[in-house]
Amino acid sequence: MEQENFYQVCPPVDQRFSVEKVRGIIEEILKEELATKNYNMGDVRLLIRRLTETILSRIKGLASKKYKYIVQVILCEAKGEGVKSSCRCLWDADTDNLASYTLMSETMICTATAFALYYY
Repeated sequence: MEQENFYQVCPPVDQRFSVEKVRGIIEEILKEELATKNYNMGDVRLLIRRLTETILSRIKGLASKKYKYIVQVILCEAKGEGVKSSCRCLWDADTDNLASYTLMSETMICTATAFALYYY
């Protein structure tokens, strides 16, 4: 029996990137990791790496295996100033998305963003 070629352009609805789930995971990780920490410039590099790897490993299996992820963590000292951050991406509005969460404490501000890009 001959089968037709099948090329999936969009992920099935139940395998799409869930912004709410991923935002909840990011929030949980940031609160667990940063709840008792104070800003220390010497620890920032390793802390960002650990946060990035933890977020990436926790979200990888949530959506279709054809999604590729980019996780960005910005961590800075809180000294009473405001912080503005933005990103710009060229992507497919039907399949690609992002989830972000910002945690502010007395000594630091941390924003983690997970981008999900559907690989055709």
